[in-house]
Parts: sequence; structure tokens; C-alpha cells
Amino acid sequence: MKSIAYLSLLLSITYLLLNINSHIAPILKNDTFINRIEIKDTIALSLLKVQALEKSIQPLKVAIDTCSHWGGELISIGSDGLVTLKTASSLPPLIKNFVSRHDRYRLLDLLVTQKAWQHEKQPPQKVDHCKYKVMIEYKGLKSEIWEWNAELADNQRIIKINQMILEITGKR
Repeated sequence: MKSIAYLSLLLSITYLLLNINSHIAPILKNDTFINRIEIKDTIALSLLKVQALEKSIQPLKVAIDTCSHWGGELISIGSDGLVTLKTASSLPPLIKNFVSRHDRYRLLDLLVTQKAWQHEKQPPQKVDHCKYKVMIEYKGLKSEIWEWNAELADNQRIIKINQMILEITGKR
């Protein structure tokens, strides 16, 4: 008697699952359910897609600020590869005016490797220290990471990015 009850319960559950499946299958088949899920573009996702050649590198802009308000420099690489330099120095800059597409992909690879969109926790502000910043922009999406001057050697992230920017811009 118990086996008949279990069998009828099993058949009822099977019927219910098949009935539900017949209503869900067309939704999944037509992707209407999946289309309702919106994946927000983030700077990380955009950089990964550019690296995978799924998106153009053209809109990518990268800048590094090495304490420009304390006498350092601000080097920017525009979406077209043009380089701008802001500095307090009165000497003419020794820097390229243009960064090749190949070098911009090298920089992109380093940004992705260093996860340059993830800001790591920094110690409290110190009055006598300045911030080194890396700013990334892609189609209106922006990211900025920074580190205190005193923390640069420990973390190495911004130092590596700065070295790459100096290399590809020929800055001396």
C-alpha cells in the first residue's frame, strides 16, 4: 500500500515538473528570460574585452600623476595615442608626442595584470606625503587608484605602471 502511495506521489511530482518545464522552456528557448538579465559594463570588464580584442582600444585613456601638485608630473595618453605632459619644470620635456597602438596594448596588458581598477586599502593620510595616481577612462567609465609616495615600493603596482608609461612615451 505504501509503495502505491509513493508511486502516485512520484508520478504527481513528475507531472508537475514536466508541466513547469513546458512553461519555462519557451522562455529559455527565446532568450527572453536571459535578455532580462542586464550585465553592467564596468571598467574591468571593458578592459578585459579590449584585451581579448572584443572591443576597440581607441576610447582608452590612461594618465599617471606623480605628485604633480608637489612638483611632479601628469602624463596622459589620449584615446588617439597623443601624449600630454603637465609639469612644473621650465625645461622642455623629453617625451614622445604619440604612443603606438602596439605600446597601448602593452600598457593595457599591464593594467589588466595589475588589476589597476581595484583600489587597495591605504594607511591614513600623512601630511608630508603625496599621492601617486593612475587614472583610466574607457567610454565614460572611469577608475582611479592611488598610493601614498611612502607605500609605492611596498606595493609596486603604480611603480610598474609608471615605468611602462615612461618607457612607451620615451620620457627622460
